[in-house]
Amino acid sequence: MEREQLRRFRMGCCVGRGGFGEVYQAEMASPGGLTRTIAVKLLRREVGADAEALRRLRDEARLLACIRHPVVVRGFDLVRLDGRIGLVTEFVEGEDLLTCLRGEDRLPLRPLLQVIAELASGLSAAWSTTGEHGRPLRIVHRDVKPTNVRIGRHGVVKLLDFGIARFSDADREARTDSDVVIGSVPYMAPERFVAKAAASPAADVYGLGCLLYEGLAGRRFHDDGRIHVVSAMAVDSGRSAAHLAERFAQLPPLAPAIVDAMRSCLSHDPAARPAPADLAADVAALAESAVGPTLREWCRAHVWRIGPPRLATLEGRVLVESPIVLDEPAVADAPMGEVVPPRIVHEPRPTLDPSFYAKGGIRSGHAEAIEVGAVAGAVAAGCFVIGMIAAGVALAVTVAGFAMFTGAGS
Repeated sequence: MEREQLRRFRMGCCVGRGGFGEVYQAEMASPGGLTRTIAVKLLRREVGADAEALRRLRDEARLLACIRHPVVVRGFDLVRLDGRIGLVTEFVEGEDLLTCLRGEDRLPLRPLLQVIAELASGLSAAWSTTGEHGRPLRIVHRDVKPTNVRIGRHGVVKLLDFGIARFSDADREARTDSDVVIGSVPYMAPERFVAKAAASPAADVYGLGCLLYEGLAGRRFHDDGRIHVVSAMAVDSGRSAAHLAERFAQLPPLAPAIVDAMRSCLSHDPAARPAPADLAADVAALAESAVGPTLREWCRAHVWRIGPPRLATLEGRVLVESPIVLDEPAVADAPMGEVVPPRIVHEPRPTLDPSFYAKGGIRSGHAEAIEVGAVAGAVAAGCFVIGMIAAGVALAVTVAGFAMFTGAGS
């Protein structure tokens, strides 16, 4: 490919950073002379051709190319910049939902309901999206949380980061083991903590219930986001019901229909939660009957804040794309355009230091991979439970650190 036919990227500020890479705002200039503002999610340079992070990025690119819904962020292409593989998506100027739920100018009831209805509609579309062969992909996002929701300056709502989404396409590259669950602990549905539990839209609906509660109460539904606390409730419906009653008692006065809708989303039983399409219709109707500004009106009056600057090595540089070659170490000395066969690398799974539990467990708000193994025996006090076998299960947990581009905060 001739150099003048390649796209150029003027890298702006770093707007997000996670365990496997960074997200930059950038100006992308095409060979035809058109320039657009985009976001580019770049993996770290050391991520190899057989890395799970790369496989998930490629899967995410395929999903975003298939989903046709205004709430789901648009994916444009995969690109190789400065020796790093990246995903180019649309850039939404605004703030993440977490920022919009903080401070004196926080999102009020009516626009909050509109945001939840829009997200539910987008999740419904993702579930029913068909792939290249015309079969439904059955996409479950699995990481619905405030920092993965973007509110644009003109009132648009965007759902970001399908990096750990589960879908049914046989051609997907990333393969999550049946005894591994990934997500952000404070927003994970109870059934997600159970080994071999099937992913379903009900899990994403639970995440929406957590978002709605957080917006109304000013605090997270699982305020104590430590994994041993949240997962203990996941396998004990009575404990879960007591937690829900305690949290709902702390809510401000609300219309009963809003409380009922939120209660159904946060039901311990996934079968009792509404389908995303039904939830979208119900919450949109509640928003219509609510008083106050609409989402667009609130956005027009809102004072948009700029987050703290992040140190970023690529900011201000102009990068020209190069051919995507998956085996980074082998291609380092290869001529431009030469395709080198990928090298298969089998990496051992990381293990967890026993002091992890004494230090308080997983940092809340970040997507994590949790490997769960059922071991016969009674559950001792202070342990948490994910799978139950007969009289009880003692649980061993390993964190594989699967957080991809979680953004700031949470």
